[in-house]
Amino acid sequence: MNYPRRRQSLRARLGPRSAALLQNPPVRFRNADTAWRYRADSQVLYLSGMHEEEGALLILPEGSVGLEGEAVDFVVFVAPKDPERERWTGQRMGVDGALTHFEAGAAYPLEQLEEVLAHFAVDLEALWFPFSGEVDLFPLVRRVLGKVRQRRLKPIGGPVTLGDLAFPLAALRCVKDDEELAALRRSAAVTAAGMRAGAAVIRPGVREREVEAAIGAAFRCGGAEALAFETIVGAGPHSAVLHHASGERVIAAGDVVLIDAGAEVGGYAGDITRTYPADGVFTEAQRTIYALVLAAQEAAIAQAVAGASFRAPHEAARRVLAQGLLELGFLRGSLEEVLEQEQERAFFMHGTSHFLGLDAHDVGEVFRREGGAPVTLSAGMVISVEPGLYFAADDTRVPEAYRGFGVRIEDMVAIHAAGNEVLSAALPKGLEEVERR
Repeated sequence: MNYPRRRQSLRARLGPRSAALLQNPPVRFRNADTAWRYRADSQVLYLSGMHEEEGALLILPEGSVGLEGEAVDFVVFVAPKDPERERWTGQRMGVDGALTHFEAGAAYPLEQLEEVLAHFAVDLEALWFPFSGEVDLFPLVRRVLGKVRQRRLKPIGGPVTLGDLAFPLAALRCVKDDEELAALRRSAAVTAAGMRAGAAVIRPGVREREVEAAIGAAFRCGGAEALAFETIVGAGPHSAVLHHASGERVIAAGDVVLIDAGAEVGGYAGDITRTYPADGVFTEAQRTIYALVLAAQEAAIAQAVAGASFRAPHEAARRVLAQGLLELGFLRGSLEEVLEQEQERAFFMHGTSHFLGLDAHDVGEVFRREGGAPVTLSAGMVISVEPGLYFAADDTRVPEAYRGFGVRIEDMVAIHAAGNEVLSAALPKGLEEVERR
């Protein structure tokens, strides 16, 4: 990844005499002394690729002068080498290693972050950092501002503006470069392979967790470093629960099994959903709903093009679903009345798309134009397209044959200057294809 180019793009967006400060989170513990697998902050990864626990970045204006009088525009902070601790948790990069690895102008131990930031802050007009997230940088910034403003032998300096880095970084991150698109293609390929592995073990008598395990094993064997999110495997009535945690339900004959999973490859998240019949054949009601959701998804993908509103795929999907639900007798009124009243939300209660990238729900919608209008899709954006219909087991608004199952179909779609690319197209989704699986 071209991290220097990204940092330069950020400088241009922040303006002169502006700096950006970011920090990775600490290790999080699951219980007792057992830690969760570490995942660096996505903003830090985007600008440097740094995986160091609590490692920090300071991106400075060009021509900034360091503590030793050197020209420096990028500073990294990492934990120092510690042979005793490294014996337990693995080798650290250390200050010297970080200086070389990140091609930084300067590198310091984490304990010097406050001191070094205070040095550079004197000449800044604006300091940008995340206002929310796992690391609260406000206390550090307040202490630094206090130090800078107490220097009575110098003119009062320091930034007069504090900015939330989430917004300028989102502007950069929501449009992917060629390297990022390649990474997302890899994550889509590994995710699709995992989904195929999961589908292959679906049959009556198998537990949801067994399907989840097959998916996870295929992800790891395929090169994924982690799950992009916790895998969802919902069988029977669980398929109508949007974020069902895969569990102990035994798949039964007549069930549909909904799988929503994503492999993280090179830091980038896959995200695909498919719905399969447990015993290889949909019931008539399930087949009707599957065909309707598939038609809605195809209509939505057709609207996922440069220049369209981010909401255009959702509006296309809900129109198809609303028309189908009307024809089934599940809604009342004209199509326009149903859409105006959002009656379809009784069975389709989520959005059709979210952005994809370093996060499964990536940055992008943080942008709102004046008046709250959605963002406009542009070349380089990658979104999900995932309509669905869900019927609870006790939903008396629909005939009994339609109760107790849900269908969702999700693909990863890259927006190009002309048309789009379904990154997950290798995983079949046609009616006969998912029945054969």
